[in-house]
Amino acid sequence: MYIKQPQFRGIIQSIVFVKPKKPNSGNRRCVLIKKTIKAKCKEQTVFKLVSVRGNNNTNISIYNSALFEYKVYADIPGVKFRLKNTCPMINSRSKYGCKNIYNLYQKRYHVCSCMSCLPYLVPRDQLMNKVME
Repeated sequence: MYIKQPQFRGIIQSIVFVKPKKPNSGNRRCVLIKKTIKAKCKEQTVFKLVSVRGNNNTNISIYNSALFEYKVYADIPGVKFRLKNTCPMINSRSKYGCKNIYNLYQKRYHVCSCMSCLPYLVPRDQLMNKVME
């Protein structure tokens, strides 16, 4: 399966256990995915085995959409991809790029749990001036 993408999305069809090659032992958990490739004139549906990292990945369920990336494992025959994210639709910020907006909001505005303060969002420096007076 030739894909010109660093990551691609597919649908999980089933969860299988694969035996590794000879010196290694223990079954490796893999998933069978369905990927539809759209060419110029036709669509091609391909089924591939994908490795799952870690032992306790509980977000895996059948017919979920998931994100995969190319990674060849030497001890698992026929597995050339690994599971990257089981929820690719979640809008998450980059670890390194932008700062958390909620934390900036908390620093700038007085945020408390009481309902009386919610309509009056005042910048923190103005709030401190009112407290000092």
